[in-house]
Amino acid sequence: MRPGRRDWRGALAGAVAAAVVPWWTGLSFLDALVVIPYASLFAGLVAAGRAVDAFHGAAALEGLSGGSQERMLAGKAGRAALKGWGLGALGLAAALGVVNARNWHGSLLLPDGVILIDAAVVSLSAAVWVAAWGTVVALDATSAEAARSLLRRILLYTALGLFLAYQYTPGEWTASIDLTAAGITAKSLALSAALLATAAPAFRKALGRLREGREAGGPRFTML
Repeated sequence: MRPGRRDWRGALAGAVAAAVVPWWTGLSFLDALVVIPYASLFAGLVAAGRAVDAFHGAAALEGLSGGSQERMLAGKAGRAALKGWGLGALGLAAALGVVNARNWHGSLLLPDGVILIDAAVVSLSAAVWVAAWGTVVALDATSAEAARSLLRRILLYTALGLFLAYQYTPGEWTASIDLTAAGITAKSLALSAALLATAAPAFRKALGRLREGREAGGPRFTML
């Protein structure tokens, strides 16, 4: 698929997500258990696509020279994560605009500031995690589209699983969970730490793939 068409499809999907989800959920969108996963999923989807663009095929070896593997890997994956995080923030802002347009009563409706900070922290960590493992997938994939498809499925199924768990978990179980501002922040920080910790092995694995590809004269495509 040509990059221009892919970019338009991604932009359209993002616009639909930014409009449909907040329109459907209404004021419930302002809840921390909606805002934080929404921002993280949006950031992850963008980071996944950018990681594939940066590391699939010949792009994987661009700028690679002796001793520069770590810097190149960190730079490309870091840019993918930051683009995901930035566009995730824009998607969240657009979604909040939809909520306000639908429920306007003369004052701006926003989640608590602490929730927005938690969303920023978790979505950045999610973007880093997706960029790290997306790099591994891209380096091993048979095609860029196969890599994107796999990453999209992983993220969307994860989001669906979390949503269903939230909807159908018995009330007596959820009642014992601390959902105060302090409790949500503590859980957000713990989740962010876990995401960053599990991203580290992916970077090491991707670095090994890059070195193998350089020695072989090109990237490997064996996973999908």
